[in-house]
Amino acid sequence: MKHKQEVYIALLVSGIALVYVGGFALEGIVSRALSGICIGIGSGLFGMSIANLVTIRIMKKHPEIERKIKIDAKDERTLRINNMARAKAFAITQILYAVLVIVLALMGENLLIILLVWGVFMLGWVFYFVYFAKYAKEM
Repeated sequence: MKHKQEVYIALLVSGIALVYVGGFALEGIVSRALSGICIGIGSGLFGMSIANLVTIRIMKKHPEIERKIKIDAKDERTLRINNMARAKAFAITQILYAVLVIVLALMGENLLIILLVWGVFMLGWVFYFVYFAKYAKEM
């Protein structure tokens, strides 16, 4: 637990540093895009670190909650529900990617953008078939 807390504190400091660099240090030196990326990543690290540090603090004060969460995370029913939800989300996302590619093509969007979205769509199916074959051999 102590090791996790140290990691989140380091990430918190890194997030603050990135927000500072993106907001003040990069001003006028480089493009606004790089500045925005630094601020976005820094803000994300800051928020994630604060949330995890608060969670660790609550877990220390209430060990019964921590025990219940650990049991729930390993519960077969919870794992099955989580896997079913992921499978449904994948199916819906694949349909949305296909629709997005069609909409982008009809809008006359740049071909590179269309191909990138289509590549992500196809990559999802490649991962699906790879894992399907892997699990079919195991079971």
